[in-house]
Amino acid sequence: MSTLKRFTVLLILFSLTACADKTTLMENQQKWATQNITHYKFGLTISCLCPWGGIQPFTVEVKDGQVISMTDKNGQPIPANYAKTFNEAATVEKLFGILDSAIGKASQITVAYDIAYGFPKSIQIDYSKWVMDDEIGYYMENFEVLK
Repeated sequence: MSTLKRFTVLLILFSLTACADKTTLMENQQKWATQNITHYKFGLTISCLCPWGGIQPFTVEVKDGQVISMTDKNGQPIPANYAKTFNEAATVEKLFGILDSAIGKASQITVAYDIAYGFPKSIQIDYSKWVMDDEIGYYMENFEVLK
């Protein structure tokens, strides 16, 4: 790959991923709201110093703002001891909420929004640059609108 192509790819990636701010958050929340999507599913990986790495990504199905199913990467129900934590990020609205509450409090936030729908498809939060292993990431994949 030529240097110019690499630079172009990096520039595009940088423009799609940026530090979080309230204005961009609100613009993307509005974009999501105007889509009027009431039934969808997606894969979600929560990255942290956590014990559940082997069951991710998990798949979430949401209808009318409520989680109707959460399954691990093998299609099995999420274990009860992880379900509460996973449920805290299991809808687009909850991911927006996580991002909103971190803005202004976290040391560093990096977010990438979906161009078509506006939801946060990637969120990385470092609450304190002085604390080791407090970082957390949320990564959406395979978003699908359902009927």
